[in-house]
Amino acid sequence: MKKIISIALVFVMMISLLGSMPYIESPFMIKARATDSSYFMIEPDFEEPGVWVTGFYGGVNHVVIPSEWDGLPVIGIRENAFEFNNEITTVVIPESVKSIGDNAFLGCEQLTSVTISGDVGKNAFAQCSALVEITFLPAVQ
Repeated sequence: MKKIISIALVFVMMISLLGSMPYIESPFMIKARATDSSYFMIEPDFEEPGVWVTGFYGGVNHVVIPSEWDGLPVIGIRENAFEFNNEITTVVIPESVKSIGDNAFLGCEQLTSVTISGDVGKNAFAQCSALVEITFLPAVQ
């Protein structure tokens, strides 16, 4: 009998601990086709209407980030989203993008040209040794 009571007590304690743990909202990733051979990874923003680019996969050199996806504005590029992608040579980032995360394009050694607007994170274009042209679009207010 003592064994059953001990097991029940442990079970009740575990349930009470789980109830006091904070709830963590887990964002989900969406694969969004860019071309026949490439796609963006997209993540919704849970604080304001919009989506973030979290990754890019594909064999294209010229990347144009869309200004919207499924009716929502693309508002940012997450940290490390394009990190060490040595296929891309040019990137066009629309005015809708307000933020480019830290290390977003770190180590993209073939990247030669970028068109951007918005805030640029720390080391966003570090180790992009071929980068020779940066065009800044007017910021959207």
